[in-house]
Amino acid sequence: MIQYFERVRMDLDPALLKESESIWPTWASWLYDEDQRGLPVDFPDSSPMCRIFPNGKRVCYAFLQMLRPVQRPGFVGQPVSNLEYSNDRLVQYFENVRMEWRSEMPINQRVVLSEIGRIDFDLRLAMTN
Repeated sequence: MIQYFERVRMDLDPALLKESESIWPTWASWLYDEDQRGLPVDFPDSSPMCRIFPNGKRVCYAFLQMLRPVQRPGFVGQPVSNLEYSNDRLVQYFENVRMEWRSEMPINQRVVLSEIGRIDFDLRLAMTN
């Protein structure tokens, strides 16, 4: 069973009800297509405003600030991309969410979680038509 929200999708697996009522699938990483990724945005290796994860991906600046309050176990997951420029936006993919920079938003609110629940729903709906 699946329930969609604008920014996330939750799956319910009846076989795992004793362990956890819901599962955060790593479907944001499914949306990330390495063959069609955007332009990379590089930061110096020694930048104090970056955190390097065990998989070698880094999260920097406002994206790192956004990561801290939402980094609950299983919610965001590990980064699956570095910061990149795609479709006129700075974006970064994680296992379960995508973050994007919106310059039109007020300062300290410019990095938001993308509406990948809606994106995934629309993609699946298009596949069934």
